[in-house]
Amino acid sequence: MDLKGSFGTFHNRHIAVLGQRIADQGDLRLKPCNRRDTFGPQGMGGIVAHINLVKLCVGAEKVEDLILWQGQRAKAAEARGEAYLPYHTTRMWPKRANELLAGGSLYWVFKGFILARQLVLRLDEDLGNDGITRCRIVMSRDIIRTQAAARRPFQGWRYLTMEDAPPDLPKGRESDDELPEDLSLALADIGLR
Repeated sequence: MDLKGSFGTFHNRHIAVLGQRIADQGDLRLKPCNRRDTFGPQGMGGIVAHINLVKLCVGAEKVEDLILWQGQRAKAAEARGEAYLPYHTTRMWPKRANELLAGGSLYWVFKGFILARQLVLRLDEDLGNDGITRCRIVMSRDIIRTQAAARRPFQGWRYLTMEDAPPDLPKGRESDDELPEDLSLALADIGLR
């Protein structure tokens, strides 16, 4: 789907940076992208329903591992005097990029359960040393814990609709102990978790 009008025309791979949000301020105004003076589709008042991505958090067993890893990278970047935003680089460019940038998140799977998400801010082209262009999914530094939702293993990333995405944990419940895996699985199987 292409969006036309004052926002410009969006094509999946033709725009290096589709949009940028100022995450800390929650600012959803359109900002010029870094290339081709194009504008990103964020903050368009519901013109485009958003889609999410879901990805295995490889190497992490719990949300705290992801928080620690991203915190270490942020500290190292700040020590070099650089700004830091977490990102994940993938071979495939999302074909539904405009929907993803309209408010979508990357949901992280830990040991078979979605437990956290991060807001996707923009998509950047990343040219590797091998000459292959990849997609860099740039996210907010905020890691938002979600209710546990069982997820079978898979390769790469998958789309996750708003309806299938687990709700965020209420404020104050972020540090709740996780249920035992067999109990969480049983609850997920009957649709209660």
